[in-house]
Amino acid sequence: MKTIRTKTPRGIVHWVGMASLAMLLAACASGPRIVRTEVTSFDSWSTVPADKSYVFARTLEYQNSLEMQSYEDIVRDELRLQGFQLASDPARAQMTVTLRPSVVGLQVRVRDPFYDPFYRPWGGWYGGYGYGRFGGFYGPWGPGWGGLSYYDTTEIYRRRLEIDIDSRTVSGKRYYEGRVDSTGESNALAPVMPALIRALFTDFPGNNGQTRRIDVPVERRPG
Repeated sequence: MKTIRTKTPRGIVHWVGMASLAMLLAACASGPRIVRTEVTSFDSWSTVPADKSYVFARTLEYQNSLEMQSYEDIVRDELRLQGFQLASDPARAQMTVTLRPSVVGLQVRVRDPFYDPFYRPWGGWYGGYGYGRFGGFYGPWGPGWGGLSYYDTTEIYRRRLEIDIDSRTVSGKRYYEGRVDSTGESNALAPVMPALIRALFTDFPGNNGQTRRIDVPVERRPG
């Protein structure tokens, strides 16, 4: 099977099957569109106070952001279903809720195995080893071992939302932290944000320390 690897700006490398990538990107081809997400959460839910009043806290870059306000509106509706109330008097709120959205481009390298007709499928003529099409050395089991390979590079995007729920009355006390990721061809965050939030609040707060894969159907807009 063909494989790809993705490299983040920090140099972390991941390998995934081409079939998985194809399913991921094909989900955007016909409606209803499916947004595939991974949700990871940690919590100390048993310590959440009975008074679930809160205010939103913003990072510096989003202090006056209308974009962030639109995201907070969606989160507010989801939190209300969980018994939380946006405090009418911020000074009396028991908790703060902080949202951190982000988009990161991921370089994807696609490996297509092929075999030079002058070499046997399991290696070259010299002791089962040969040389790659572009001068690289290969042996019987792939790069460095045998199967000749050609690499192509494309870019996809990881859209992420992180949410923290902290105490306003106990310094350093955190009740919940969650992260939802979705990967796709577009770097636009706003269109996918409702699906990210919906995924994060599915079975909220989730199992502590576990990652859940959640598919969210999104109806296409007419036109």
